[in-house]
Amino acid sequence: MKYFSYVAVLGLLLAGLAQPTPGLGQTKPNPDQPRLRSEGFLGFHFDFHASRGDTIGTTVTAQALDSLLTWAKPDYIQVDCKGHPGIASYPARVGYPAAFFQQDALKIYREVTKRHGVRLVVHFSGVWDNEAVLLHPDWARRDENGQADKQKTSTVGDYGRAHLIPQLKELIDRYQIDAAWVDGDCWAIQPDYSPRMVELFNQETGLTAPKAKTDSTYFAWTEFNRKQFRQFVRQYTDSVHRHRPGFQITSNWAFSSMMPEPVDLPLDFLSGDLAPGNSVYSAGFQARCLAGQGLPWDLMAWAFSRNWDAAHHGVHTDKSLVQLQQEAAQVLALGGGFQSYWSQAHDASLPAYAFKRMTELAQFCRAREVFCHKAEMIPQVAVLYSASAWKKDFSHGLYTDGGTESLQGVLAALLDAQVPVEVLMEHHLLSRLANYPVLVVPEWSGISEPVKQQLLLYARNGGHLLVVGAKAAADFAPQLGVQVLRPAYQFADFAGHLAWGDHLAGLRGWHLPVRAYAGTRTWGQVTHPRDVRFATWPLASLAPYGQGQMGAVYVDLGRNYHGGFKAAAMRQAIQGLLAELLPRPILQVQGSSLVHTVLARKNGRAYVHLLNTGGQHHDRNVYSYDELPPTPPLTVSILANEKPQQIIQQPENRPLEFTWENGRATVKVPPVAVHVILEVVK
Repeated sequence: MKYFSYVAVLGLLLAGLAQPTPGLGQTKPNPDQPRLRSEGFLGFHFDFHASRGDTIGTTVTAQALDSLLTWAKPDYIQVDCKGHPGIASYPARVGYPAAFFQQDALKIYREVTKRHGVRLVVHFSGVWDNEAVLLHPDWARRDENGQADKQKTSTVGDYGRAHLIPQLKELIDRYQIDAAWVDGDCWAIQPDYSPRMVELFNQETGLTAPKAKTDSTYFAWTEFNRKQFRQFVRQYTDSVHRHRPGFQITSNWAFSSMMPEPVDLPLDFLSGDLAPGNSVYSAGFQARCLAGQGLPWDLMAWAFSRNWDAAHHGVHTDKSLVQLQQEAAQVLALGGGFQSYWSQAHDASLPAYAFKRMTELAQFCRAREVFCHKAEMIPQVAVLYSASAWKKDFSHGLYTDGGTESLQGVLAALLDAQVPVEVLMEHHLLSRLANYPVLVVPEWSGISEPVKQQLLLYARNGGHLLVVGAKAAADFAPQLGVQVLRPAYQFADFAGHLAWGDHLAGLRGWHLPVRAYAGTRTWGQVTHPRDVRFATWPLASLAPYGQGQMGAVYVDLGRNYHGGFKAAAMRQAIQGLLAELLPRPILQVQGSSLVHTVLARKNGRAYVHLLNTGGQHHDRNVYSYDELPPTPPLTVSILANEKPQQIIQQPENRPLEFTWENGRATVKVPPVAVHVILEVVK
């Protein structure tokens, strides 16, 4: 097995050096040859989750949609047809339609989209269907006490065969829809104790269904429920593909951060909708989870902010254009498609008041399409998503992104440290790990033994492995060159602090006290008194391991960074450690700590993405901000073994002056408003 070398990674960059991009024309839908939904770069999503008493079509006009499609020119739109209440917003013959119809809105939207060469996709709720379980209690999931769920259906009952699939076929036949975006699916399922599920589990495993999470069979039970969900999705995807070849379908959030598994279902594309709050970081995380799964993918930004706690519940506020541009840039830089979610009114009409903002957002995205869409990342640093460890935590349900808080925190710290970083799932290790000079293990405890051995082999063969977190470091203690002085323990209130240089950052959570052996270097300190003079234990260490290195951070830095205790000293600590693990990075940025970076290649061209992450998106009390201060001027240094001919700022097509010394091109970049792309020309 061949592992990382700087020569190999540098070659990946040089392979991307090419001539200037020959034109920046805006891509437009072609009425005669519209893009498949899976190939779409830009879309708009509309839904309103119709209820029984809605009157549909009162203010719906073909002219409104015609105006939007003329101005914004999306590749597709997604519109409501059945939300979580289970009520159809079209005059369904299969299923349960709303009470009143002035017009058939779905028919109007089909006619207009066909004229414009725009794909029509329906928003369709899958496992979550309130009306179906109300009228057919035998279709419902049951909890451990045998109580029928009032929202979620069983994945082994008759709901899919008798209701969901016939309803999708009706939509295809009556409206010639092009695709379906199935919502309320993987993230909605919970362990199902229906008689049929219990019977199947007992028959196939020879085990008895557990009653509590502490039962020895509970892990097998959760895996069996996940398997049955995948079979449920396979049943409806296979059915609609047979019914209408060329029809495309996805299950929202399948094979994402919420379902970190190899793609084994016949989905046509992957997709998900971002959390409406702090979506800049949500986009950066979710995009990196989808980008490596091997299918076309996109992410949806909510065009409005909301929170679900009691103090904020029920308040929706439109996001500004610059907020949505920031979220879009995070997705586009990783090579994905982008869509945004705008609420339909409860008569299925569209929000015409927002068409101008939607058009400006579309123009921002289209200007970047030629440089971004379907680009591939140039490997530098990877963060491990351990499905084996994640599945051992039963607190977050079957398929959600609960349990990823530490992963998200470590990733955010790396991004804030301006490191080009990707998320690497366990099932990608054999095929991709050797490409990365640095792999970070973000506070996973209980990684499976085969995966652990893969990581150790990676380090022995020249990789640089950094383990973050007290319990995670304890799992690798024999290889870290340290003596564990006592088992990991939690800080008392006011007791824990990270010291880096002359700065302190308060900590909560777990810490592992260690002493370094000879030959192991240490960085930073953990102090119990709030004073850098009173160092207690080292914060981090680094030691040789085979041909590579192994390092560790002995506190739960990621959970702190993500969980409300974010501090500059934490980011500085990560920057300092990465400088040791990656002494000759391909990319260096100076001038602002509010810039995320992405290294990508597309069609033989190499691109450096610079993303302004300023703004108040972290503040859950700020729903909308319309001013994003540009960054200061930046100094960007790019490693290469031959001098580039040009470095061009895109999408402005502006050549930038640069210097060349010691194998690095150094360029001064004007202030970044939202997103700048540097095209490196051979």
